[in-house]
Amino acid sequence: FVVPAAWAEVSDGRRSPLQRADGSVVKTPAEWAVRRAEIRREWFALMGPWPEPIATPRVEVLGETRRENFTEQRIRIEVARGMRLDGYLLVPDGAGKLPAVLVPYYEPESSVGRGKPQRDLGLQLARRGIAALCIGSPGGDAFKPDVAGAACQPLAFLAYIASNACTALTQHPRIDAARIGVVGHSYGGKWAMFAACFDERFAAAAWSDPGIVFDETRVSINYQEPWYLGLDANTTRARGLVTAENPRTGAYREL
Repeated sequence: FVVPAAWAEVSDGRRSPLQRADGSVVKTPAEWAVRRAEIRREWFALMGPWPEPIATPRVEVLGETRRENFTEQRIRIEVARGMRLDGYLLVPDGAGKLPAVLVPYYEPESSVGRGKPQRDLGLQLARRGIAALCIGSPGGDAFKPDVAGAACQPLAFLAYIASNACTALTQHPRIDAARIGVVGHSYGGKWAMFAACFDERFAAAAWSDPGIVFDETRVSINYQEPWYLGLDANTTRARGLVTAENPRTGAYREL
């Protein structure tokens, strides 16, 4: 990846992830590996720890449908202890190991072409010969997240779900464990971004969202909401921008 020339030297004053707390800057891949682990520890400290990862997530095939150049499997996948999500696994035709992409969204139907228009990322991947695991919100409602008793923020828990889904993909006989990615839009975009940042097994990642970078002047940049990083045991903030009457809560207050 190369930054476009027009943006190469543009900065909004935020600290680069390559810059350490002492002001020194990462120069080599080996130094980045150390810095990345440092950032990950900081994130866990702020957002709360993950539950223990699932070594062998259970995947149940509920049904199969032939579509175009792939088989659509309706599945139920274990993503946390005591929690399973219904979704779809699209497996393209052909022999040999396949690359695969995790596609999280509000609900999995849009990702396979049966929901909101222009959200069919899983379908488009399968048409191109890439397997797609399409899942939706834990608990079925993105705005009332079910974190299965975990002590972390909902967005961190979504990354935990993605990590377990990645494990399930690595254990599928048709999937190449070295070529697993994650992609998402909107709610799924934040989910995909945090998934890739927390779990380096994702070899590629792409996300789109009206608000990837913090900006409290735009309502679409809503990390402060309790279904992302604003979950607080002592209070529940009203939906909307941060104001004196509706302040920051949860981990977002520290971030």
